[in-house]
Amino acid sequence: MMYVSFLSQAQRESTSVLTFFKLTKDFLSMLSEAHYLTCESIIQMLEDKNLVKYFLDAQYDLVLTDPAVAGGVVLAKYLKLPLVLNVRWITSGDGQFAIAPSPLSYIPVPGSGLTDKMSFMQRVKNMLFYSLIVFQQSILVGPHYDAICDKYIEGGCDIMTLLQEADIWLFRSDFVFDFPRPTMPNVVYIGGYQCKPSQPLPAELEEFVQSAGEHGVVLMTLGTLVKALPSEIADEIASVFSKMPQKVTVWSLLTF
Repeated sequence: MMYVSFLSQAQRESTSVLTFFKLTKDFLSMLSEAHYLTCESIIQMLEDKNLVKYFLDAQYDLVLTDPAVAGGVVLAKYLKLPLVLNVRWITSGDGQFAIAPSPLSYIPVPGSGLTDKMSFMQRVKNMLFYSLIVFQQSILVGPHYDAICDKYIEGGCDIMTLLQEADIWLFRSDFVFDFPRPTMPNVVYIGGYQCKPSQPLPAELEEFVQSAGEHGVVLMTLGTLVKALPSEIADEIASVFSKMPQKVTVWSLLTF
């Protein structure tokens, strides 16, 4: 959510380089604080012998966790349980840069606004965006988790290696919208797995859709990200819909 807010504000104020760097600094600082708090929670869990005993006695089969906040990754290593990762984002951005060959000359960093066809200057820009990922992992995020590994994991470890060693990675990505590249054998792409077969519309909505005639219906849904949508952008979207020749818009603002 905060990443979407950051990108939205950065793109709207992209005419100012200083503004972009200020936003980047604020975002990275907030990100570092979030991972620090996560690691503090993990330390409290591992220091609680009764809680650790409960985990061990429960004899769980595996740990299914989100790698974007990697507390579960460390916990799986500590409990010596198989690790299954969900989604595509890790502690330092897009997970594909951790598990797949990603030549920066034609693999754009998410958020750069680039494609796989880049000029020389665009490749320089792509490299700068990638340097933020490296900085984020090596300076702002990695040390928080690595400190836990050094103290609580026999033999030590680092968070990037733990991510790469996951037993299964259910990677939410779809090659229809992404740039394909080879990956490790433990990665399973599950883009679109949340989609379900269509169901008949409620009677009132069906009547509305049928009344649209030849113009059809525009369905716009933002899911949970609607909370990160700036009010001025929401107003601009609504003004576009209001100028349509007929009432043909269904604007779904889901907030759950």
